[in-house]
Amino acid sequence: MTYTIWETRPLAAAVTTQLETTGKTVGQAISPGVAPPYMVLYPQSDAGSEGSIADPHQIITQTFQVTCVGDSMEEAQWMQEEARGVLIGWIPSLTGATPVELDFGSGTFRDPDGPVFYTTDRYRIFMS
Repeated sequence: MTYTIWETRPLAAAVTTQLETTGKTVGQAISPGVAPPYMVLYPQSDAGSEGSIADPHQIITQTFQVTCVGDSMEEAQWMQEEARGVLIGWIPSLTGATPVELDFGSGTFRDPDGPVFYTTDRYRIFMS
């Protein structure tokens, strides 16, 4: 039996490049070390798989989170709109990729340890 193995690196690289089209700095699972506004991409666990008995991982749902950080509530929300604008409906140039969907949107929160505000949206994509 041969199972399909899905790597998360190509999707993370593609999403980072797409987010950078907004002209803002993007960190990968860590703050990029610049003053806000900026975004941080967090690859998440696979949300599920489907397929045949011979290859039950033929289709996979991958999820990722984009945290948008700003000096004010409005700035964080503006960054959230920028991220949504370049991600929702975008199809990465990866084999079998479907359009990116918003899986779960968040409100805006103030960081209790600092003077910044942030939003955290989770997105999903199906790969086959």
